[in-house]
Amino acid sequence: EEEEEENAIKSSDNVVVLKCMADGVEIELTQSSINDDYCDCTDDGKDELSTSACGNIGGEQRFECEGDGTRVFFSVIDDGVCDCCDGSDERNNEDVTCPNTCEDVLKEKEKTALIHQQGKFLRDKFVAEGKNLQERGVKMHCPDDAFFHLTKNCLSHDQGDYTYEVCPFMSVKQMKRGGSEPHILGKTPDFSRFMDSSTPIIATMGEGEHCAGVGARAAKLEFECGLEDKIIHVGEPSKCVYVFSIETPCACR
Repeated sequence: EEEEEENAIKSSDNVVVLKCMADGVEIELTQSSINDDYCDCTDDGKDELSTSACGNIGGEQRFECEGDGTRVFFSVIDDGVCDCCDGSDERNNEDVTCPNTCEDVLKEKEKTALIHQQGKFLRDKFVAEGKNLQERGVKMHCPDDAFFHLTKNCLSHDQGDYTYEVCPFMSVKQMKRGGSEPHILGKTPDFSRFMDSSTPIIATMGEGEHCAGVGARAAKLEFECGLEDKIIHVGEPSKCVYVFSIETPCACR
């Protein structure tokens, strides 16, 4: 599709070089209307692929960074923030100098790919283990064979003044350091979004202790690919609703 668009935009004077849609009507444009910082193709933005003029159309990622091929929103072009690793999104902004970080980005991508490869190997082992236990009649209170591995132990994490404990698909607790009684943040699992196409994989633990002005506390568990089972961060985006970022090989799909 990109090659077709590129072939359609050819240098010509007073000759139609691009046909596109504007408010549901097909229009024809000459070379002078291509990348002129005015959005003529209001339905698809094809005339401004190298500018930010059509950046609010459909929220599509269309500007391609020259360094690594990453595609970013038109709305971030020349906005003063270096989004492309080579700074090609800020090339026309004289007030910004972007360092070239493409080599570091490539190394990070390679590292991530290796983690996924190694994590997938571990996940396959956990899947086989879970299936074997099911065949032996062991009841598993988890949505996926691999995640039975997580139900064997509770995960603990210190953050701020609190210690958090997640016993996957059974309970989530918050304890004030110094020996206070724990608050139950969630105890009833909801797996409705667990194995859909969302990233990260999500499970919700509901029916936690009552929270004044809110109701029952709740904890959302977001599982990301990693080589160890560990909580990496706990957030509270709204009162008494907690989000746990958890790394585990079980999520390396």
